Amino acid sequence: MDDPEAQVDDDEPTEPNNEDDQHADFEPNPLFDGLFKSFEAAIDEAAVDAPAECEPSIPGEAPISAASLGGSSTPVPTSGKAHFIRDFPRPTGQTYGKGKTRFDEIFEMESSKEWSEWGPFESESEWELAKWVFKHINKTNTDEFLKLKSIRDDVQPSFSTSRELLERIDDLPKGPDWFCESITIEGDELDANGKPITEEVELWGRDILEGTAELFGKPSIKGMLHKPEKHYQDRDGNEQIISESNTASGWWDAQKTLPDGATAVPLIIGSDKTQLSVFSGDKSAWPVYLTIGNIPKADRRCPSKRTQFLLGYLPVTKLKIFSNKNTRRVQIYRLFHRCMRILLGPLYKLKEKELVEMVSNDSMIRRCFIFLLAYVADHPEQCLVSCNAESMCPTCDIRQKDRGNLAGGETKDTQNLVNILRDHGANLEPHEFDDLNLRSIPEPFWAGLQNCNISMAFAPDLLHQMYKGVFKEHLVSWCTDAI
Repeated sequence: MDDPEAQVDDDEPTEPNNEDDQHADFEPNPLFDGLFKSFEAAIDEAAVDAPAECEPSIPGEAPISAASLGGSSTPVPTSGKAHFIRDFPRPTGQTYGKGKTRFDEIFEMESSKEWSEWGPFESESEWELAKWVFKHINKTNTDEFLKLKSIRDDVQPSFSTSRELLERIDDLPKGPDWFCESITIEGDELDANGKPITEEVELWGRDILEGTAELFGKPSIKGMLHKPEKHYQDRDGNEQIISESNTASGWWDAQKTLPDGATAVPLIIGSDKTQLSVFSGDKSAWPVYLTIGNIPKADRRCPSKRTQFLLGYLPVTKLKIFSNKNTRRVQIYRLFHRCMRILLGPLYKLKEKELVEMVSNDSMIRRCFIFLLAYVADHPEQCLVSCNAESMCPTCDIRQKDRGNLAGGETKDTQNLVNILRDHGANLEPHEFDDLNLRSIPEPFWAGLQNCNISMAFAPDLLHQMYKGVFKEHLVSWCTDAI
């Protein structure tokens, strides 16, 4: 059995809330009081996932006790509160000598070329001029601009043609190369010759392993996480605290399956189809981003840290080569999974539990197991990823009409979902397909990914699930009717 998750004991005394004391004279409305109590009960019930004690799931791993929490009974203070830490019982994050990060390679290259801090440009002003010309002037106009007497005599840039400028820009350090893959889709509409009309779309992407290595080796990130831990509010390990990726069960469970000394590198992928324009061309973009759980969350949330790697751009198309609207919609779903499978292609080529050597931010070589831990998306895209209709939950099997039931549903099993979708694709018509209200996607991109539990990979969507779902659709409507 797995280790216990967060436990909530309704009988435990709670600490007094000073804010409540300040408003002791306030007389709450019984109607709203009952509503908030029901929400608190729902949160408490959802937090209780496992019994308080369990059998060891790793050789030598003991059930939770005061002695097993960090090997000490001394609480560790964090964010103004004390908690207890349980270390992973086997060696993790072992190093295998020194290596060179991408930053180290760039530094050596610049030193060998005797560049200034502005690279191939002689000064900051020349660098700014080159940047402005490259962004705002085309090639022909660049040549004319650089031949102007005021530019040639007064500014005197070290480049005199657009070709020289582009050569210097190409010398600048860059990240992983981009690739473009054309995908041809055959519709059911026919052309004048009676042949099916085809549409070609472009998928732009970068190598996911190179992107992972770039993030893993960022020297600007301090406190990179290399081992899983379990944090608890109490000494007996009944109430778990999840604050970072390495304190959640997904990392811990993956580490159990790895050899001693291995470093887990959990991937966090996010995507969001974005409308760029409405009145001028109806343009949309569908970027896919990558980050890793080893980076502390404070750094992941900071744009200036550049901890989000642009993995690719998914094609945005309406596929009008299909005559039926439902068929068109299903083909767009399948195209999404097909493109995601291409972007994640290197992960499928890894052997079972294969470790990849990567250089960490401390310039030490570690043998890493790379796996998909989380997928960040809004509710519609969560349903697209999990292959179910938007009226269903992407995580569990609860029906739409039963969502008010606090007991909840059973978490979907990833391999079972794969089998159902493949059986439906083979025209076997499994009854679970309709029971779970799934979409006809025979080969979802997460099928075949190691240690990927797609049903538990989704981060909560505050906009659709909390603000629009709980507050707007339930609280506002309920309060309006009550008043």
